[in-house]
Amino acid sequence: MNSNRSHAFLVAGHVVVRLAGSCLVSVLAYWGMAGFFDRHTPGAMAWGSLSTTVVAVPVALLAGVFADRWDQRRTMIGAAVVGAVTAGLAAVLAELLGPYQTLVPVLLTVLGMGATQVFGPARFAAINRVVDAERREHAAVVSAAVSLLVPVLLGGVLAGLLWSALGIGGALVVDAGLYVAGAVLLRGVRLRPADPLGPGRGLLPELDAGLRAALGSTAARSVLLALLAVLVGGSLLTGLGTVFVLAGLHAGSAEAGWLSAAYCAGLLLGTLVLLLARPDRTRVLRSGVLAAGGGLLLYGWLTSVWVALPVVFLIGAATAAVTCAAAPLLLAAVPADRLGRVVGVVDAMGQLPAVATFVVIWWAAAGVDVIGADRIVGVFGVAGLLALAAGGFLWWSRRADRSPVQAG
Repeated sequence: MNSNRSHAFLVAGHVVVRLAGSCLVSVLAYWGMAGFFDRHTPGAMAWGSLSTTVVAVPVALLAGVFADRWDQRRTMIGAAVVGAVTAGLAAVLAELLGPYQTLVPVLLTVLGMGATQVFGPARFAAINRVVDAERREHAAVVSAAVSLLVPVLLGGVLAGLLWSALGIGGALVVDAGLYVAGAVLLRGVRLRPADPLGPGRGLLPELDAGLRAALGSTAARSVLLALLAVLVGGSLLTGLGTVFVLAGLHAGSAEAGWLSAAYCAGLLLGTLVLLLARPDRTRVLRSGVLAAGGGLLLYGWLTSVWVALPVVFLIGAATAAVTCAAAPLLLAAVPADRLGRVVGVVDAMGQLPAVATFVVIWWAAAGVDVIGADRIVGVFGVAGLLALAAGGFLWWSRRADRSPVQAG
C-alpha cells in the first residue's frame, strides 16, 4: 500500500512539474520572440534557441551524477523549487523590464531547462526505490508517457491560455504556483533504503563511470541508438514543419495545424498501445525505428497535405512507441547505482537532434536555400535513411547476439 501511495505521489508530482516546466519554457519563448521579432533577424532567434539547447547537454550529464549520489527525493523537490524561483523571478523581471527583451528570457530559459534536466534522472532512478519489482516495467512506461505527452499536449496549450488571459507576469506567477504544487506532491514520496554507495570519487570520475555504463552496455547502446533515430524525425517535424508545408506541400498555415494534430494523435495512440497492450518491447523498439525512418523518407517526397497526414501520424506513433518501450528496457538493463547517470546521458544525447535542427533553421534564415522543395526532400531523406539504417542494425544485432536488449 505504501508503495502504491508513493508511486501515486511520484506520478502526480512528475505530471505537475513537467507541466510547469513546459509552460515556463513556452511563456519565456513568447516573451523572447516579441523582442527578437522587434529587434533581430530569424537567424538570431535560431541562435538564441540553440544556445539554450546546447547548455542543456552538459547539465543533463551532471544531473545524472546528482541523481545517483544525492537523495533522489530531495533532488526532485530541489529542482521544483528552483523552477518556482525561476518563474517568480521571471514574473518580476517581466513587469519591470517590459515585453521587448531578448537576453533575459534566454537566460531564464537556461535556468528553467536546467531545473528540468536535474529533475528527470532523479525521478526515473527513484522508480527502483518506490515501485515493487513486478510493477517497475509498467511504471517506467508511465514515466516515459508523462515526459512525452505532457509538454506536447498540455504545456503549450496552458501557456497560450495563461498568456492570453493574464499576460506575461500573471502567466509566470501561475507557473510558479504549479512548481510549488509539484514540490508539495513530491514530499509525499517515500523511498526505500538504497544499497550503500562507496565513497565519491569526484565529479569527473563519476561522470566518466556513467558514460562507460551507457556506452559499454549493449542494451543501453541499443536504446540510445533507437531514441536518437526517432528524435531526429520528431525534431525535424517540429523545427521545419511549417516551412515544409509552405515550400514542399504548397499549402498554408492552416494545413500545418492539421499535420501537427496528426502527429500529436500518433503520439497519443503509440503511448496508449504501450500502456494498455504491453507488447514485446524489444520488437517494438526495433520495428518502431524502421517505421519512423520509412515515414520520414516518404514524407519528404510528398506533395499533398492529405496524403502526408497518415504518414505524420505513423511517425508520431512510432516515436511514442520507441520512447515508451525504451524506458523499461533501460530500467532493467542498467544497475540501480548508475541508472541516474545513464539517464543523464540519454537526456543529453536527446538534445543533439534539436541542435542539428536549429543549425538548419539558422542556415535557412541566413539566406542559404535549404528550404526549397528539393533540399527539404534531402533533409528528411537523410534523416529517414539514418533511422532505417539504425533499425536495420538493431535487427541485425539481435540476430548476431540473441539478447542485445534484455526485457525486464
